[in-house]
Amino acid sequence: MKLRIAALAGVAGLTGMLALAGPAQATEVVPTVKAATAINGDYCIEAAGGIACFQAYGDKFIMGDYKADGLRVIADWETDYGRLGECHHTGGAGSTGVCNYDMREDGKVRFRLVLRDGATGPNAYTTAWSPWILIS
Repeated sequence: MKLRIAALAGVAGLTGMLALAGPAQATEVVPTVKAATAINGDYCIEAAGGIACFQAYGDKFIMGDYKADGLRVIADWETDYGRLGECHHTGGAGSTGVCNYDMREDGKVRFRLVLRDGATGPNAYTTAWSPWILIS
């Protein structure tokens, strides 16, 4: 786990993974140049102030918050077999969080990064969906 978080910390400093517009309306999907990138086996989406990665082995979402903006970092996800959910990280700037799920090994998952004001408040940013990722 420490290795994955260290890799995430290195990724958090990178910019330009996504082309992101200014403040978006609550449900606007922001177009991206490259919605997901494979980094050390994790698929990551980065937006202004946060990053969310899916670790296929172990069915985990790892999120990082690196901007003191008061927004929570959320991985909004769905599987190709009908399961869906949201993984919320509320630790604040400079922190990382993990959600561990038990997903079907023969399925696929896709996710998008959401930066939100509170659990049910308006979304400040919503990225495009990642491509479908094999769960292993």
